[in-house]
Amino acid sequence: TAVAIPMAIKGTSVRAFATQDLTTNSIAGYTAPFTVETGGTLHFGWAADGTTPLVLKKTTTSPAGTNTFISQTGTTLISTSLDGLQKASGTTGNVQYASSNKTFDQTAVFWYVGKNDQVTGDVFTTGGTAKTIICDLIDNTKKLTLSSSTSITAPGLLNIIKGQFFESTTALITGSTGGLTMEDGTRYVIPSLSSSATDFIPRMDGLSSIYNLSGNSTIELNGADGASVYDQYLRGSRNYRNLTFSTSGTKTISSAISSITGTITVADAAVLNVDDKGMGGIGTNLTMTGTSQYITAGIGVKPDASETYNLGTGTKVTFTSGSIAVPILTLQQIRLAPNYYNIDVLGNNVGTNTATGPVKIQSGGTFTVKSNGVFKHSNTAGFSGSNVTAIDNTNTPTISLEANSTIDYAGADQTITLFSPAYRNLTISGTGVKTLQNATATRVEEDLKVDAAKLLLNTDQVITVKKGVFIAATGAEFEILNNAQLIQID
Repeated sequence: TAVAIPMAIKGTSVRAFATQDLTTNSIAGYTAPFTVETGGTLHFGWAADGTTPLVLKKTTTSPAGTNTFISQTGTTLISTSLDGLQKASGTTGNVQYASSNKTFDQTAVFWYVGKNDQVTGDVFTTGGTAKTIICDLIDNTKKLTLSSSTSITAPGLLNIIKGQFFESTTALITGSTGGLTMEDGTRYVIPSLSSSATDFIPRMDGLSSIYNLSGNSTIELNGADGASVYDQYLRGSRNYRNLTFSTSGTKTISSAISSITGTITVADAAVLNVDDKGMGGIGTNLTMTGTSQYITAGIGVKPDASETYNLGTGTKVTFTSGSIAVPILTLQQIRLAPNYYNIDVLGNNVGTNTATGPVKIQSGGTFTVKSNGVFKHSNTAGFSGSNVTAIDNTNTPTISLEANSTIDYAGADQTITLFSPAYRNLTISGTGVKTLQNATATRVEEDLKVDAAKLLLNTDQVITVKKGVFIAATGAEFEILNNAQLIQID
């Protein structure tokens, strides 16, 4: 039997459908509204089986007149249908009236409690309003997918209580002043690319510029490679829990991250370029999988994460501090605790400043100093060749020195280890005396520079330099003892 009278849920009251759909009708020439008034809450509920969502619909038996649904400002709608709250459709979602007969005020609370994967429905308008969207699914394996783009303004927010909230490339929460709250174990996935260098993700500023993120919650930027230099910009100056960068494309951060309590994960073919901005520290782990890359500049010990590292086969960490165009004076130090797979040195002030600690590379991995890159080290045992040199040889990594690259012995009293086939450019700096490990086979394919300290060739030793030899006018010394030779080819 269809109900044919106006109905209203009054302010501050909470009402739920019992165990069956609410079917309505009217009389010819008359409109019977179903109104959720300001402050009222409507929970659509489930059938007696506990899983079938209940709906509000118009009878198909002798329908007459008009039935409308109106949710006023400040109402709460608790959606159980896996199709959510639909505006355009009259046959899906919790409210199954004709589109023209449904009004959803945009300052309401839209609360989704699906018992399986759910969509929001096209209930939202694109304009910015103080709406609140709550994702509160049956468990954290289920996902709520946004059906259409919208904007949330303060004091509205996206509140992920349980489950995973997915945007898409065409349905996203656009730039807004709204808040973001996430409970333990929840996930927020954002595939849309940044439209500009000021289109930060998440696109909500956060209430008072603060995100309320709890426990093991995760925000994931999983956009694909686009046409821009940077495809997605993570919003900086916020406290985060877990952060995941996946799929492909280059992700970056708008400014230094305030803190990361959890794990940074770089996955698939994604590239995370943090440049010289802070990205974690105490309490931050770093995990890399697939062929992902992590690019870092800045000074001091990098990457910033100081806890557990899990760097998978095929991953790469690239150090870029300093360049010929923009030199820096403070060393970018490679963090020694991780077991890296691939390392690229692009910057001209990258290295280590310890006399004993090595950089560790996994079996099958590589250490490459790129063209114009400079690797500076203070290891007394030398650059490579053993488990105590600057590059640990335990797992026999492939070490490549590209044309125009430089190895700088920048410590005190160091042994210059043999490198095959040759150093490209070799610089002597730091303090003390630098001596050859191999008496005759040390070769420099480009230039030898003695900028500071002493380079000593002991009796009968030989060093071969293909191009130039340069000795600083002050503070540097190149001493050749009895029968030792400098062989300069060009």
